Amino acid sequence: MKNNALKRILASILFAAVLFAGFRSAVTAEEATESVDTSNYAPGLFYSYYDHIGVGMEFAPFTLTLDYEPDEDGIYQVSRANAGNTVSYVYQLTEDGVIELAYYPNSYEGEDFRYHEDSLDEQVATFFPAELAVGDTFTRGYRDELEFTVTDILAEHEVEGETYHDVLVIESVMPEGEVQRYYYAPEIGEIASEYIFDDEGNAITTALSEYGEVPVE
Repeated sequence: MKNNALKRILASILFAAVLFAGFRSAVTAEEATESVDTSNYAPGLFYSYYDHIGVGMEFAPFTLTLDYEPDEDGIYQVSRANAGNTVSYVYQLTEDGVIELAYYPNSYEGEDFRYHEDSLDEQVATFFPAELAVGDTFTRGYRDELEFTVTDILAEHEVEGETYHDVLVIESVMPEGEVQRYYYAPEIGEIASEYIFDDEGNAITTALSEYGEVPVE
């Protein structure tokens, strides 16, 4: 009788240990899907050309081009063009995340600003910290003036008929209650945005419609 009782106790302990180990594994797997390496979501890095349609104002549509790929220090440049204006941005991939070194309004296609004195000074802005999880907050801007929160990491999200996976969603609520929301897909970058400016849900929106090589005119 004592042997049978001991066997039952040992079996119970073994079952509990296996169950606990399985629970720990499940939690670890779940946690892994709730955080991302933001270098996989860097802006304008993975293709030469991105075309975004826009609704709500004339400046909403834009194209993004990769002017210069990352150098040995991870510095690269993209240009955003809309409504006859082009702004060039210089970014750097670092251990601390993706940072914006400088931006240049009214620039021209092909101008190289990577080693301009403004790109090499100490004034930088965070674009993404190195890793983000749901619920994390971070600031953007050269004065850290904009606070964003990671509201979701979507397993699937459809934009203009294409389904993207592991989509990072960040959101900023403005002082007057306006909401700015961005969607980023891995190895693509920004795929959509929403600027909701009233309680009725009226918004300015953008959506990635095409990406790949620069179109030949």
